[in-house]
Amino acid sequence: PRSTLFPYTTLFRSEPFVMHEYDALVVPSFQESQPHAALVAMTMGVPIIGSSVGGMNALVTEELSDAQHKKIGASGELVPPGDSAALATLMAKLTQSPELYRAWHENALARIKAFYLLPQVMRRYNAIYRNLGAGKHKVIGGAAMAL
Repeated sequence: PRSTLFPYTTLFRSEPFVMHEYDALVVPSFQESQPHAALVAMTMGVPIIGSSVGGMNALVTEELSDAQHKKIGASGELVPPGDSAALATLMAKLTQSPELYRAWHENALARIKAFYLLPQVMRRYNAIYRNLGAGKHKVIGGAAMAL
């Protein structure tokens, strides 16, 4: 891990954005969908420590495979909402383990590359629309005709 210990307060100052310098992003929420801050952090390889709510599991801990079927591990770890002791334990664990930091860092980058870049997202949307029947109709004079 980097030499500074969780400089999270810089996110809220009027300084240049420096998330890439963070050791981790801590998201201790009670409710989330898919937090944009976590996605941004992952694009910079910043590990995520947070609450297991909403879309956080899919974003951070669910087992994923890339296009070559290579498994991509977790980009952080999640705890039950409100468990501040568990969050503190994870923060200490991460700062004491360069190996864990490196694994979460690399997995964060791999998750973004495999699933969250625009070409990958558009490919998945296209597959959904094709499975639902898009492209099987032709519009003629304003009316859809089955092909």
